[in-house]
Amino acid sequence: MSPETGLNRDPVMQDELDTCTGGAFPGSLQMKYFPFGAILALYAGIAAIPFSAYGDGQDEYPLTIVVTSSRAAETVDETMTPVTVIDRQQIEQSGDQTIVEALARVPGLVFSSRGGRGTSSGIFLRGTSSRHVLVMVDGVQIGSATLGQASLDDIPLSIVEKIEVVRGPRSSLYGSEAIGGVIQIFTRQAKKGFTPSLSTSAGSHDTYEVDVGFSSNSGNNWYSVFASAVETDGINACNGNRSCSNTSDFPDTGYDPDRDGHQNRSVNLKGGIRLSEGFDLSSGLTLSSNNTEFDGSLQDERDSEVRVLFVRGDWSIDDDLTSNLTLSESVDYQDNFFKGEFYSRFNTTRKQVSWLNQWDSEVHRVVAGIDYNQDEVESTNDYAETERDNIGYFASLRSSLTPVDIETSVRLDDNESYGEKMTGAVAFGKDISPDWRLMASYGTAFKAPTFNDLYWPGSENPDLKPEESSSAGLDAIYSNEGNRLSFHLYQTDIENLIAWAPTPEGPWKPSNVDEAKITGLEIAFQTSIDTLGFVGSLTFQEALNKGDNYQDKLLIRRPKSLAFFEITQNFDLWKVGISWKYRGKTYDDPGNNNQIDAYSLVGFRLARKLGEDWNIDFKIDNVFDDDYETALGYNQDNRNYMLTLRYTPR
Repeated sequence: MSPETGLNRDPVMQDELDTCTGGAFPGSLQMKYFPFGAILALYAGIAAIPFSAYGDGQDEYPLTIVVTSSRAAETVDETMTPVTVIDRQQIEQSGDQTIVEALARVPGLVFSSRGGRGTSSGIFLRGTSSRHVLVMVDGVQIGSATLGQASLDDIPLSIVEKIEVVRGPRSSLYGSEAIGGVIQIFTRQAKKGFTPSLSTSAGSHDTYEVDVGFSSNSGNNWYSVFASAVETDGINACNGNRSCSNTSDFPDTGYDPDRDGHQNRSVNLKGGIRLSEGFDLSSGLTLSSNNTEFDGSLQDERDSEVRVLFVRGDWSIDDDLTSNLTLSESVDYQDNFFKGEFYSRFNTTRKQVSWLNQWDSEVHRVVAGIDYNQDEVESTNDYAETERDNIGYFASLRSSLTPVDIETSVRLDDNESYGEKMTGAVAFGKDISPDWRLMASYGTAFKAPTFNDLYWPGSENPDLKPEESSSAGLDAIYSNEGNRLSFHLYQTDIENLIAWAPTPEGPWKPSNVDEAKITGLEIAFQTSIDTLGFVGSLTFQEALNKGDNYQDKLLIRRPKSLAFFEITQNFDLWKVGISWKYRGKTYDDPGNNNQIDAYSLVGFRLARKLGEDWNIDFKIDNVFDDDYETALGYNQDNRNYMLTLRYTPR
């Protein structure tokens, strides 16, 4: 049986669990701080006092600057690994309502969902699974230590300033999970001066959303406060193509035909103060509380809470040497219910300390540091171990030599559950003309066994080893005056994949038995002709199981082809946009017997300025009202609309 669900787990890669998980809305944002968190909260309160604001050093993250790919600030064109940036302006202009919608434009990124808004979504980045993608909020790792992955559905898009998606292995800088890449979410930033904002939305399925906030940034201090509330009656999650409900209660349909609603309450607080010319102190709190209903045979409702709290100090030792220290705590709380009765609880608390140092010269850049993580698990399950520590030592060197740029990185992780693990990466880049750049890279990565893998009662296997990968990539990038065209060719081989399978004694147990080989090509482009803009991507990939049981079968829910295309036209007061998304056929089982059909969706956007600071946006998704699935047996939304009124001072 599968941990946390009671259903059979896919015996390949643990790609996704075969059911939703859910809970009851708590009614208020609960602050369940441990002593470590209480100390951070005190500092957060001090740093968030509304002084006036920070100087230019704490601006809203510019579109061209990224920090996730190398843990150092650099432009997109300087990075040595493929990266996609989605900033606040793009988010507002797109009309997207969730992080999952916003990320649909990222090459090589696929989601599978078990219903409407708020239901759990699986992430497949470059053919890897959810457990192979590291998710961070403001530099802090989030997610469940029992399940081994993060839920992006629990974080509202309204509190997001920017999203950076790094495609390719990053374990040599971040440690476990970054086999497929890293998704880092930066929450809202303070604008210069005092800036209020407001938006309200209404749409299909009795969906309502209100977002309010204000920030100030003038002088040596800054702060921001943003809050949001979302309610929707949702859609019926289950369509009866598989058993995803209590069939005995619904003999006519085999599933519960009701609509499955979702609620979210979120707040984001950030602040900072410049204590001296060379020392800055900042802190932040992100708190998101959710209730989601769904169709399930053992659970049908979920209470969840994501909380991220950090205190960070940045200081300059001299003109070339800088350092920062971050203390943080992230929690992932989940209570599950069935027919209104409590069913199970899985809570993760992650306490993290990171010390990062950077030295720059005209030719070289060195980044080195130490990460310490402590994972604590509290659950209705009786795990043999409920706590583990990990310490990671890492360093990278970026050298701009003639005729190439070289970047190398190495990391050693020491974990009390599975011992030591070393990873490394190297990348070469060369400008072959003023507009064209070629790059080649190679990197190793790993994924640590989860608490479920190691200690699930009755199915524990404390001798599991980390999953390991090696990846190679070739990239060609053209960039000139806002026009961009890129080609990314990659291959990833994964060994020691942890697979759950039944034993002669009966219970399912995990073991390091499977392998996978993933190859792919990503093509992305962006250009404009006067006021007409074009952006899009094509992905061709093949994610194959190389294990003995399903040799050369496609890994579940990984299509061979993906496409995204969007065209926008700006008029004086109006903006019109049309988008097209395509996903090829996939399979919902490791034997490739249960096919999920290919689909394409058309979206329409219409926006109008109502003044200097007011805008009204209208969007229709799935214009042609197509029926489609991303996970077998679970409905996706048909034609739907959303109307948004937004006030944003410029």
